[in-house]
Amino acid sequence: MKSEIIEQLGQVDLLLPSLVAEALAANDRVKLRLSVLQVAARRAREPNSARFDLTGECRAAGVDHVALETLVNHATLLAGERISAPGLGGRAFGFLKGGSESMSIRN
Repeated sequence: MKSEIIEQLGQVDLLLPSLVAEALAANDRVKLRLSVLQVAARRAREPNSARFDLTGECRAAGVDHVALETLVNHATLLAGERISAPGLGGRAFGFLKGGSESMSIRN
């Protein structure tokens, strides 16, 4: 509501710091999730590797760690180098789209 009032008053420059902070936070979330996909692929290829703990990184990015850790720790390799992991199907691009949309600063 406050941002709408500022926009109506024509003082959009006042919103810039919060927009930049929001974009940087979204960038952190996207980078975290891309890293999760990379680690899940590695885990699928090396199933006996150590379990993956994302608690600190997820807390810093404001993301729930349980779903991402489950995705990584239960990733399996299928035929043809395909990866299967809980939650990977519909979320693989959905969370990237949501995060990347927040990274753009609109005037």
